[in-house]
Amino acid sequence: MFINAFSSEENISDLKVAKVAVAVRDMKRLSQYERMLSLSGVANCVFYGDYLYVKGDVDKAIDILTRGGAIMSKTLLRDESLLSQVEPKVTRMLIYSALENNVFQERNWIAPLRKTKRAIPKADVASDNLMVELKDEIIVLFGLKYMIEFRSTGQPLLWLDMYAPVWSRSEARRLSRKELTEELKALYVKKAMLPPHKRHEKIKSILDELFEGDVIKVTFCDGETLNFSKEHVHIFELEEPASPTESFSFMKLGEPAVRFRYGGSYEPRRILRLKPYSYYVIKEIPVKAIVGASEKEDFITFFRYLNNGYSGDYMRWPGFYQVMGAHLILDEDVKEIGGDNLSEYEDALLEMFNEAEENSVIFVIVPENFRFYRKIKALSLQRKRRIQILKTSTLRKEPLEFTLINVANAVYAKAEGTPWLLENPLSATKGLFVGISFHLDHKSKDIYYGAAEVFDNRGYFLKCLVRTYRLPKPAKKVRGLYIPEKEMEDLVMHLIKEYRPRMLIIHKSAKIHEDEKRALENIRVKNGIDYCLVHIENSNPYRIYVPRDQPNYMPLRGTIIFDKEKRNRTIMLTTGQAIGDRGDIKTITKIGSPKPLEINIEENKTPHNVREISEQILALTKLDWNTTNIAVRTPITIKYSNKAARLAPYLMGGEKLLSINDIRDLL
Repeated sequence: MFINAFSSEENISDLKVAKVAVAVRDMKRLSQYERMLSLSGVANCVFYGDYLYVKGDVDKAIDILTRGGAIMSKTLLRDESLLSQVEPKVTRMLIYSALENNVFQERNWIAPLRKTKRAIPKADVASDNLMVELKDEIIVLFGLKYMIEFRSTGQPLLWLDMYAPVWSRSEARRLSRKELTEELKALYVKKAMLPPHKRHEKIKSILDELFEGDVIKVTFCDGETLNFSKEHVHIFELEEPASPTESFSFMKLGEPAVRFRYGGSYEPRRILRLKPYSYYVIKEIPVKAIVGASEKEDFITFFRYLNNGYSGDYMRWPGFYQVMGAHLILDEDVKEIGGDNLSEYEDALLEMFNEAEENSVIFVIVPENFRFYRKIKALSLQRKRRIQILKTSTLRKEPLEFTLINVANAVYAKAEGTPWLLENPLSATKGLFVGISFHLDHKSKDIYYGAAEVFDNRGYFLKCLVRTYRLPKPAKKVRGLYIPEKEMEDLVMHLIKEYRPRMLIIHKSAKIHEDEKRALENIRVKNGIDYCLVHIENSNPYRIYVPRDQPNYMPLRGTIIFDKEKRNRTIMLTTGQAIGDRGDIKTITKIGSPKPLEINIEENKTPHNVREISEQILALTKLDWNTTNIAVRTPITIKYSNKAARLAPYLMGGEKLLSINDIRDLL
């Protein structure tokens, strides 16, 4: 097995850097000159602390910066150091400077793209290998994401992954996701979403275009170089004898099983045969519907298939009652509205909310580019009624039998049904699993946090809380999204008083802040409750490939990478191929390449080790009742806390605590 990392042949302790104490006159101008000096080949420069670090012509760089008004004329101190003796952040920034300006720019690439470490070829000179046309001057450019990481040996590791944005030639800019039509999305999937083996080959061909020979050569302005191998870093299975020089190893975790009414299974779609966990508890589910006038016939057809059954190319959907044991009772008065005006939907929903029974579900069929999803979802939460929003394309989405089973599962859950639970407990100790996510309102700069899903050790949902909090001005200066110490204590103590757990495991979508650590430690000292703080990072540069004897280089879900130097970190795949009930391999990720989660345990006072914490996270991906896929990428603790945080601005203001009574409200 191998990962998308490339090792260096040099040690940074062999490289020199000049360290100059300077007085900054204009920080913005200094940043601009740092890039200009690198592009012109004078020097790679980084200002950090009170020092300017220079690799190149020091005297010329200082002269240009002084005459340009970036720094004062007098330098206070000048020294020469080794890169291994300076802060890792400085070394990383110097390598990025050389890579972006001395490599990418020289080859007609654009790097970095804004503040992100991404590079793409210029559209007007990109080779056929580096682009593919979608339609009408809209193309996909094949570039790179890059990240430098240092190992304890002093050798840097270069992580590289493919980056493929949609680009408008006529406007000379990247198109955002919101600007992509359904046609462009379909073309992108067909032409640019590459499976692992093709992704691997594309990265190799990009490197061959950028770098001659067998190495990735990064040259600094002073002539010193860093050479990275073009061969991916290979890793060995944990049970096998590994070389002491190897930094990574892997193992495969078992597929978590779920419990239905009549047995357990690895595959949620076995609900067809094994029946939901709460089978026959619900007798009837009243259903109402709001549709566009032109979509009424399609909805009626879809609902008939949902209720009575449908035979597709892959399987047969037997019908709602045959699977769930409950009758769907559709109100014949299907509400038709004329367009996608928000007020029409709100008026229709308010009317239906007043008429709907307690466990009813209201279907809302919306246009493809509907802009008011969160507003009408928030309205349903405020009125304590559950809605099932479907895009018009979903009514015809193939394979239709899979669409039907997923929608049926969600509708059953929203009517207070329990489709399945975990077969095995997450922990032998009575514990709570809490997800915390954040939403930053870029216009108001308000931060909404505290969207917390709470589950017991059997994966049974208990409660969801949403709290909004506007950070005070001093706290807003602290980088990162976090809950201040007092608010974190209040949130956790509320849970402790209600459920009296012996252990808390908190999953957070952002890095753990010192305020949060202090809050949990205070609670541990006062109440004797163990805790674990886990940062689950969705956005990362990592990819995992298996040898050629596996189909399409596709790795198994549950593959976990251990880092010998960072023992509290794992890289884990939650999509990819999966093991079914009969031991057969099921390829889940048919389009594109599976992307792992990065799991960082930042504080751990529980008896669980990093493998056990990762196993719990894998199991929590299996509790998403919004789909019957065997493989879901994100654990429900993060997925639904994120949904709740994004809904928070539409639900309340101030610092009021709002209880979303059930995860079913967020499906």
